Amino acid sequence: MSHTCGELRPDHVGERVTLCGWVQYLRHDLFVILRDFSGLTQILFPQEESASHLKAVLCDLTVESVIKVTGTVRQRPAGQENKGMPTGEIEVLAENVDVFNVCHKLPFEIKDFVKVRG
Repeated sequence: MSHTCGELRPDHVGERVTLCGWVQYLRHDLFVILRDFSGLTQILFPQEESASHLKAVLCDLTVESVIKVTGTVRQRPAGQENKGMPTGEIEVLAENVDVFNVCHKLPFEIKDFVKVRG
């Protein structure tokens, strides 16, 4: 691991990094939000045919799975920044993904905004 998920900023653009963490969200078969103790980073999975092995990994992932991602930090496209995330100006373009553990369906959601109904 070269960095934590919460430390990447625009100063890191162009750097090749390795992050480890839990899958927080999966979006549009394109993005993973990766979480560790320090924060969140958006991981972009390339859509080119040459990266089909990465798409296959993405298809098998579930929330709370544990992965290691190696890729290059890049600026998010204009208008796609997330001002609510400290790392919201950048994303990591995945080059390699190792799955350490696939999480089975949990009996409840692990999210800050889920409220207990009583």
